[in-house]
Amino acid sequence: MRELKLMFAGLLLVCSLPSYAGFDEGNAAYEKQDYATAMNEWQPLAEQGDAWAQFGIGNMYKEGQGVKQNYTEALKWYRKAAAQGIANASISIAMMYRQGEGVKPDGIKVRYWVGKAAEQGDIQAQNNLSKMMLMSDEELTEIGSYKVAARNGDINAMEMLGKVYTNGELGEKRNPKLAKKWYDKAKHALGER
Repeated sequence: MRELKLMFAGLLLVCSLPSYAGFDEGNAAYEKQDYATAMNEWQPLAEQGDAWAQFGIGNMYKEGQGVKQNYTEALKWYRKAAAQGIANASISIAMMYRQGEGVKPDGIKVRYWVGKAAEQGDIQAQNNLSKMMLMSDEELTEIGSYKVAARNGDINAMEMLGKVYTNGELGEKRNPKLAKKWYDKAKHALGER
C-alpha cells in the first residue's frame, strides 16, 4: 500500500511539472513578443486557476498583444488573478478605473483596488493609499488628475487639458472655450518662467 501511495505521489509530481514549464515557456515567449505562443501556454493554465497566467492573459487583452484589444476580457482575467492575491492585478484594475479603459472612470473603485493591492502587500500601493484617501473621487480619474495638476501650475497638464477639450477625449465633450482657457493658462505660465 505504501508503494502505491509513493507511486501516486510521484505521478502527481510529474503531472504538475508541465504546468510550471508551460508558464515559464509562456513567459519566455511573452518577453520575445511571441504572443501567440504565450497565449497557447498560458490559456490552459489560466483556465485551471494559475493566477500568474491569468494576470499575463489580462495584460495581453489590455494591450492587444497577440489578441484583439478587449478591456472586458482583460478585466475578467485581472479579477481572477486579484482574487488569488496577485497585487499587480489589483493595481491593473485600479488603473483601468482611473483611466476609464473599458469602464467608466470611478474614483471609489480606484481606491478600492489600490486598497486591495495594499492588503496584498504592494508597498507602493500602501504608500499611495493614504494620499488617495485625501483625494476626491473625480481627482482619481485621469481627467481629474490633469485638472488637479493644472490648478497647481503644471504646464503639461494645462496643455493636456487644452488638447482634451479640443478633441473631446477622456470622457469630456469638445469644448473650444475650455480648450482656449487651458492653452492660454499654459502660455501665461510659460511666460512667467
